[in-house]
Amino acid sequence: MAAAAERVFGIIDRVLPDPQAAAAAKLEAMKLQASADGAQLDAATRMALAQIDVNKADAAGQSPMQRNGRPFILWVCGVALAWDTIGRPALTLAWVMAGHQAPELPSLSSDQLYSLLGALLGLSGMRSFDKAKATP
Repeated sequence: MAAAAERVFGIIDRVLPDPQAAAAAKLEAMKLQASADGAQLDAATRMALAQIDVNKADAAGQSPMQRNGRPFILWVCGVALAWDTIGRPALTLAWVMAGHQAPELPSLSSDQLYSLLGALLGLSGMRSFDKAKATP
C-alpha cells in the first residue's frame, strides 16, 4: 500500500500544483483506500463467521461421522506426523543399532501434513479464544 500511495501522491503533486488542492486530493485518495480496506476486512470477517457457523453445524450434527470429522482428521494428521518425525527415525535407528541395514520405510508428505495441522490448530486456537471470551 505504501508504494502505491506514494505513486498516487506523486501523480497528484504533478497534476495539482496548488498545495491546498493536492492535500485535499490526497486526503480523498486515503479515504477511498481506507474504505476499500474496510470493505475487504468486512468480507474476510463475514467469510470467517460463515465458516464458524459451518463448524458449529458439523459439531452439532446427528451423525457420528459428521460430528467427529474434524477430530478424526486431527488424529490422522497427528499419527502421521508422529510416524514421520518420531516413529520412522526411531525404528531406523534401532534397526541400525542392532547391526542391520536400515530398511526403506515409507515417508509421508510432511509439508501437506503441516499445512493441514496448521489449519486445524489455527481454527482450534480461535475456538479457544472464543471459549476464553465466553462466546457460545
